[in-house]
Amino acid sequence: MKEAVKQKGASFMKNVLILMFAQVSVKLLGLIYRLVITNAEGFGNTGLGYYSTGYQIYSLLLALSSIGIPSVVSKMVSERIAIGDNKGAQRIFKISMTFFVSLGLAFSLLLFFAAEPIATLVFNVPDVKYVMQVLAPAIVFVAASAVFRGYFAGQNDMKPTSASQILEQFFNCVLSITFVYALIGKEPYIMAAGGNLSSTLAIIITFMYLILYYRRRKIRVSKKQISPEKNKTNGQLLKAILAMSIPITISSVISVVNPIIDSSTVSRCIQTAFAGIITGGKEALEEYAMNMTGILAKMDTLVGLPVAINVAFSTALTPAIAAAIAKKDYKTASKRLSFSLFSSLIIVLPCAAGFIALAQPILNLIYPTASDGAPILMLYSISMIFIALSQTINGGLYGLNKTKTPAIALAVGALIKFILNIILISNPNIGIIGAGISSIVCQVVAFTICFTSLRKSIRLNLNLKDNIIYTKNYYDFLYEKLIEEVYPSPSHYLLMRNIYKIFESLDFCTNELEDWFEKSRNEKKTRVAFIHNNLETDHFIKNNREYLISWEKSKIDSPVLDLIGFYQKEYMNLNFEAILERYFRSYPLSPEEKHLFFLVISIPPIINLEGSELSITKEIRKKLDYMFKTENLVKNLLPPNNGDR
Repeated sequence: MKEAVKQKGASFMKNVLILMFAQVSVKLLGLIYRLVITNAEGFGNTGLGYYSTGYQIYSLLLALSSIGIPSVVSKMVSERIAIGDNKGAQRIFKISMTFFVSLGLAFSLLLFFAAEPIATLVFNVPDVKYVMQVLAPAIVFVAASAVFRGYFAGQNDMKPTSASQILEQFFNCVLSITFVYALIGKEPYIMAAGGNLSSTLAIIITFMYLILYYRRRKIRVSKKQISPEKNKTNGQLLKAILAMSIPITISSVISVVNPIIDSSTVSRCIQTAFAGIITGGKEALEEYAMNMTGILAKMDTLVGLPVAINVAFSTALTPAIAAAIAKKDYKTASKRLSFSLFSSLIIVLPCAAGFIALAQPILNLIYPTASDGAPILMLYSISMIFIALSQTINGGLYGLNKTKTPAIALAVGALIKFILNIILISNPNIGIIGAGISSIVCQVVAFTICFTSLRKSIRLNLNLKDNIIYTKNYYDFLYEKLIEEVYPSPSHYLLMRNIYKIFESLDFCTNELEDWFEKSRNEKKTRVAFIHNNLETDHFIKNNREYLISWEKSKIDSPVLDLIGFYQKEYMNLNFEAILERYFRSYPLSPEEKHLFFLVISIPPIINLEGSELSITKEIRKKLDYMFKTENLVKNLLPPNNGDR
């Protein structure tokens, strides 16, 4: 068991390191080509302004069609693989590919033909249309690539994601520099369009790589295999995919909207604020606005490197937590989340301190011909801390099926940012600095909402309804496989003889859960206490007095948690009927708390059918002993109106 835990932890960290290497490589390559093209003759802040402004509308449509896909596909594929449903995992992939490629194609056509009105109406800078038109074909290929990446991530394989990202950015880097320098002497917006054309070509090359990888590493499905979801139609599964992907997509869209808010409000508000200050008419105001937008684009590039490193944790966290929850391994889910948050702080805090202390020297070194913007870099460094923490927390929330919370948090933050941008940037005395101030406020608000939700979601480390549903699906699937065996092994025969007890326990838990929800629905407060959080018999010491040691994992939470964990560890070694009777006399639980305790311990544990025949038989016997002993305990101690089984 300990070896299995070590392997799971090693696998998680391996995926994190693979993704981290990819993100660092991608951002370094991005930094290199941005640095080179920004310092190209005739490009500068103005060319970078055109480059980034057109790219932001492309990013918005990309978010609508593909950004949320990897998290959703990886979660749904990993959940099915965790219970041995390879056929269901492959079906999810095919449905996702068909739908999202169709959606991506629609958005590609929309961006190409609507580029001119968007450039005029949104940014008040018509020449941005050329950048958007060269990017339009890329959307459909990115959507398909996103499905592939989610599919492989769900199999715990992060190599194709990392390799494809590095490959894409390498070609993007080489081609961007080539095209921009080939266009020296042209207008900045033409140079910017040439630079972005490289993105489309690089994405198409990467898509071809993913197709080749898929042909070698696709999930193999036996024709005899029966999926637990065989009775669900494609439409029903697509509905489930969309139910999960829409909130994530909304979150992605809102996160992309923030730069668009900056570009559109900076462009318009700067032109309004400096209309009587800058001479040269509309053309001069447009150029100054694009110059200020280019400064913001430089800040996004610089703070994007630490944030990209942190993306590795949020990307690996979603399928890791989803798989752990599917297996009811809440301890692993909690540990991975805590470790990821701690690592996020270790990554971003030193980077933020460095950016704040050395803002101007960094800009002088990287952008020698366009080094202005040090005060804005300092402000963006503060918001970077909260962006990174929110990324990690959101990865955990997606894994816990709390997909709506990040969308709500980002929507509230984006609204605040929009209002503050208009107020602050329109003031000539504040100007572009207002974008940095509003970014800090936006990210602090979004982080606070997500962190509060996460604390509530993991307070009991339980999701009772999903636990019972997953357990039932697992044993339904297992039962269908076992009854097909003509000559079952001894372990399978032992399980089949007693599987009625598992379904009986699940029916009991389902009924009790509805009853518990009904009774606790009107409870406005939930009792918490200072709990040990790691109870074992080795932690009890008795001398003249009784002592409880090893409090390093203690926290404030429901008192029920200690009892649940202690019972699941020591149920075979102790007389829990006597222990609980004494405990309830000394430390009375409320009826709802007591009900919750008996409900949780009654959920049948997952039986692992991997290993030798002897080890599997022992595993089945151990889990059956747990269920029979728990049933007797519940009958004797749960009040009669709750304990009918």
